[in-house]
Amino acid sequence: MRGRSNAERTESDGEELAPFHGFQVPGICFESGHWVWLLQFTETPTVVPAYFEVWLISPDDVVTLFVDRPEAIPVIERYHEFDAVVEATIDCRLPDPETIRVAVRGEDGTELDLELVHEPTPRARILTAMMRATPRSVARSQLGAVIATATLGLVLPANGLRIAGVTDTGRPYRTEPDRLTVGTEASATLDGEGLGRLSDPDRPIAFGELYLGRPIE
Repeated sequence: MRGRSNAERTESDGEELAPFHGFQVPGICFESGHWVWLLQFTETPTVVPAYFEVWLISPDDVVTLFVDRPEAIPVIERYHEFDAVVEATIDCRLPDPETIRVAVRGEDGTELDLELVHEPTPRARILTAMMRATPRSVARSQLGAVIATATLGLVLPANGLRIAGVTDTGRPYRTEPDRLTVGTEASATLDGEGLGRLSDPDRPIAFGELYLGRPIE
């Protein structure tokens, strides 16, 4: 998804959420049981103007955050909790409009390489058009968020992803995508070992009200 992910509260209005601009690819699941989440923010309302996050979730649900700007760590930890936080060099390349290549080199020695192919499928185009046509006042209402989340789940393999909610640290968030695509192929290696093919979610994972895999009962 490319667009805004509104999370930071402004000082002038405690109810308004200020935008983080960039793209995110939530919940890339592999046959090995590893999950990868990519978040690149090109503009933020914080003291850190831009940074890249990579979340790596192991088969036994250990969540590691890799981040290329150490000063962004306190910002990120306002919204999510991690089992480990690692400073890293993160190289992201977009060789064409439908390919993302990411190389992570953590200070702990971890090496993660990933390539994802994503496409604006017909359903993704329809959903993108619907979201763009929705008045902002409606989209930002509680009812609008419920409808958008339900529509997202019906149209795309969203794996429980919610448009709006509360994170695992109790912070509200709202996602306002400008463009939606669907991942169709992916490959990755972790410390030289292949993680297998892109796979359907094998288990639920939750970050507050943000679920991956399937809703937890």
